[in-house]
Amino acid sequence: MEDLITNKGRARLNISGIYSSSDRIGLVTVGSIPIATQKINRDLLISTLGLRYGLTEKIELHGRVSYLNSHTRSGISGTNNRTEVDSDSNFRDSWVGVNYRLKNDEATPGIILSAEAALWERFGTNVVFLKSFTVGMTAYKAIDPVVLSCDMGYRFGLRHNTGDHDVRPGSLLWISPSVAFSANDRVTLATGFRWTGRGADHHYGKEQSSFYRTRTDLQLGMGYAFSESTILNVRLTSTLSGGGSAEIGASFLYTF
Repeated sequence: MEDLITNKGRARLNISGIYSSSDRIGLVTVGSIPIATQKINRDLLISTLGLRYGLTEKIELHGRVSYLNSHTRSGISGTNNRTEVDSDSNFRDSWVGVNYRLKNDEATPGIILSAEAALWERFGTNVVFLKSFTVGMTAYKAIDPVVLSCDMGYRFGLRHNTGDHDVRPGSLLWISPSVAFSANDRVTLATGFRWTGRGADHHYGKEQSSFYRTRTDLQLGMGYAFSESTILNVRLTSTLSGGGSAEIGASFLYTF
């Protein structure tokens, strides 16, 4: 796990993709009277290109840009049946950040601190700059052939305009403990869960309901090392509580 920070003077290229599918069912009401049922099915594909560079033995700089493809199908059944299909593709966001190894894994767990800032993000029809920030920490302990780790972080955003009205996104807090097992010198298996709590969005000049939400996801993963410099990771994420969705992700990591 000491290679969580890129070695000094070396760089890592990370190419990844995440496919997500979700279903949602709700009621369409007039006043307090339900008049129809709405079903929404959504497919998302997020492609990310990232680069990490080892500035020193303890400091790593990184940046990434993401592209989003979405396909949403919605249907309303009741007094007036209808079906709608909507597709969208665009660059989603770009982030830069720094990781700092506070201590190595010795008698006590290793600790890595991180901080990120969004250079730009797309919200609604607007693109905003330097409005979201993340701080986090990863603690890890290797007990060969098992590695115990816990990733936690906090993301907050500033007030910005979506093209329709101003909004301040709710803060995001997550905790993600996991266990990784080295089956051999090439294959690593991992399992864990991720708990997420998101605060209510604050909308300005527009009435829109928002509330605090929590979610728990089960995560299963496998890593395969083609060589010391080339690694493929695959991960499956399934929601246990807080909504119905599933994600399949794969990332290709090349060190040069």
